[in-house]
Order: sequence, then structure tokens, then C-alpha cells
Amino acid sequence: MIYRLVSPEGQMDLEVLPQILLEWQRTLKLLDWDISAFIAPSEEMDSSEGLVYWDLNKKIAEIKIVSREDYPSDAMCPYCIEKILVHELLHLHFAPFDAKTGTLRGTAQEQAINAIAHALVKLKYANLSPQGATANSSPTA
Repeated sequence: MIYRLVSPEGQMDLEVLPQILLEWQRTLKLLDWDISAFIAPSEEMDSSEGLVYWDLNKKIAEIKIVSREDYPSDAMCPYCIEKILVHELLHLHFAPFDAKTGTLRGTAQEQAINAIAHALVKLKYANLSPQGATANSSPTA
């Protein structure tokens, strides 16, 4: 099923997910990885926005992103498929350090990945806008 994921802020359509994946693989220097990304039903998501599974030795990964329809309407941040994708891709750079979820290290790593993903996507759109991104024009403000 194809549905609109575009907003006035510049979020992408589902049909360009492979193009955006390639763009971010280039930006993040992950072209040597074989990565697939797709929208998954909420029952596969363990209450997560995105999930990534990887094999570090083979440099292969699969990314699942929750659909807009299944994204919590009361979430603290608006739905941004691109930020979720970048977040999951960043996990691949942190994979050798694989901090366990629920530990202090795991929490710190997750917070760092969140901050970096947010900043990268915001910078992308700030650089595309002639006047720069504002709180109202950034897809992840």
C-alpha cells in the first residue's frame, strides 16, 4: 500500500524511501553495507518507532519503520520517517559498541543517536531553505 508521507515541511513519500536510504547511506559513509528499509506493521515493532537488525561481520542490515498510521498520536515528537531512518542507520556505526538496552551505557548511546539524527535531518532542511530552518519549517523541530 502506498500512502502520502509528505508534509509541507518536506517529509518524503513512501515510494522514495529507497532513494532517501541511499542518500543517507552516502552521507553517513555506509555504502559498504547492504541495507534494506521498509514500513512494518505495529505488531512487529515492539512499541518502537524503528528497529534495526544487523550482522556486523557481513555488513548487512534490515530497518523496520513504524507506519504513520501506527505512530502514537500523543508522541512527544511529530512523525518523521526520515529522522527514524537516520536514527536506525546511526545504530550501525555504534554496532561495535552495542550497549545493552536498559543500562546506563545503553541509555546514553540512545540519547546520543537521537540527538545526532535530529541534528542531521534538521541541518539537511536548513541547508535546503533559503532563509534556514525555523521551528515551523523543520520536519523535526
